[in-house]
Amino acid sequence: MFTMMDRKQHAERKKMISKSYTKSTILSSGALRETLNVLVSEQLLPLIEESSTTRIPIEVCDLNRAYAMDIFTSYQYGSSLKTTFIQDMKRRQWYFTRYFRSRPYFFAMTEMPGFLTLLSRLSAPFRARSIKKALNELENWNLEMCDKAVGLIIAEESSGIGIAKREYPVILAQLYVSLQRLHSEITDLSSPQKQSAYPFRYELASEMFDHNLGAHETIGNAISCIQFELSRHPKVQEKLRTELQKLVPIQSSCRGGSEILLPSLQAVDSCPFLNAVILETFRVWPVARTRPRLSPTVCSLEGYGNIPRHVKIQVYPYTLHRNVDVFSEPDAWIPERWTCSGPEKVETMRKWLLPFGGGERMCIGNHFANITTKYLIAAIYTKYTSTVVFQRDMNLTDGFIAGPQGGKLTLQFQHA
Repeated sequence: MFTMMDRKQHAERKKMISKSYTKSTILSSGALRETLNVLVSEQLLPLIEESSTTRIPIEVCDLNRAYAMDIFTSYQYGSSLKTTFIQDMKRRQWYFTRYFRSRPYFFAMTEMPGFLTLLSRLSAPFRARSIKKALNELENWNLEMCDKAVGLIIAEESSGIGIAKREYPVILAQLYVSLQRLHSEITDLSSPQKQSAYPFRYELASEMFDHNLGAHETIGNAISCIQFELSRHPKVQEKLRTELQKLVPIQSSCRGGSEILLPSLQAVDSCPFLNAVILETFRVWPVARTRPRLSPTVCSLEGYGNIPRHVKIQVYPYTLHRNVDVFSEPDAWIPERWTCSGPEKVETMRKWLLPFGGGERMCIGNHFANITTKYLIAAIYTKYTSTVVFQRDMNLTDGFIAGPQGGKLTLQFQHA
């Protein structure tokens, strides 16, 4: 879907899968809420508690990407097939090592399909082979995940026994059913690993790979940026905590310890100051750096005339978010601008805020990213404070998806 240039084709594909990404679907998903509770209360909060009691800081960039991948794949492939990167550091390292080996070259590979061949010819054959191998291994991993998820659906269809809600591959299943209708000539789906019996196998896997690639880095990086700003602004932390403590209290967690009470997704989503913290971080730290579009016809734009057809035009949220006529002190992180301004001012600021793009090609996962990010931040900062112990360069990298250039942020958590 992300690479479809034809407007109609893109709209048709988006329609196939959009229902699973709507805000109402996500907020009402008992399976997602249950998985969030497990990831947060049984896996992440114990790490925060351990940091607090032992005074040992935590490197959060890698951990936040692990959380993002675990929660997204649980919704995408079902809880029985999701990644377990929060707890399984070896598997986490395997995946992210391969991802970041090829990550710096994504732009070149996208804009120049023959980039790896060119790189190989320019006296760098080892690097080209290394990048290609890493991508192939990730593609095969994703293909296997898709096959297993499709296997669950086929087993359900043949047995008549429903899949448990937590194990249901919500995102994949919706696209699978839609593609199945398009390929109605298929009569044998019992062996999804066989291309002859499963003609849309690679189409499905390619779409799913794009979705989880985008999710783990954008959500993970956004959470790291939020924690970075909160750690530098203790008064904002305190104000946020005051709001969060009005929700169902979150008890401290320890392995094998007491029950954790977490608020509903709807309650977390409705917190105005938490929302302001998220919006302001998206404004100052837009992790999706570019919004490329192709001119459909010869056109003019902002005084530039006779722009030919099919010229790529980039929109940079970073620049739009720093319009001084809309955002006073544009480089400053001030969450209160979203709660203390009048309705007309807030509406104007929202029009200029494009962390997920806009229009018909707006990021389909924006509600999922918003809600899962809010939930983790609420769970942590209801009971804990954080301070920066160590940071590498936090300036965002250039590219379609951006993250801290240094890739390291170490925080010390303490009981509030």
